Amino acid sequence: MDLLYLPDISSMLVDAQISEVDLSKVRVGLPAEITLDAFPGVHFKGEVVTIGNLAKRRISRATGKPSGARVFDVTVKVLASDPRLKPGLTATVDIVSSELEQAIYVPMEAVFFDEKDQPFVYVKGRDRVQERPVELGESNDRVTIVTKHLSPGEEVLLARPGSI
Repeated sequence: MDLLYLPDISSMLVDAQISEVDLSKVRVGLPAEITLDAFPGVHFKGEVVTIGNLAKRRISRATGKPSGARVFDVTVKVLASDPRLKPGLTATVDIVSSELEQAIYVPMEAVFFDEKDQPFVYVKGRDRVQERPVELGESNDRVTIVTKHLSPGEEVLLARPGSI
């Protein structure tokens, strides 16, 4: 029986989960970006070192109960030591599965679908808001790439006009 356990903090690991729909995009060795709730705006570089073999149910943050979504455990190694890194801190991990130069992306909340299930966004103009059909590319759980019909710098609404 151990009387005292001291963790080795010279090499920090982050335990994370990925959705089963993203499993095909993730592999060992991919770069990752880690942010900590304790230090907003500070980014740490990491690398995927393991991907679990067993799917399990995602636990809802809202209810604390299992949801229908399936996830896989992923371990990400932090590449540089930093005194701010401490065991047990809450982290968000973004795994870089591909890089696109000069892509236009919007938050997922900015994309709506019409009755024919075609995507569109609300673009803020000078004196009015325009509903504009768009074509979508790759996405993650926070942003989606708009491949056609949106220009850099155009502002989009995150909610339907009048619902704010």
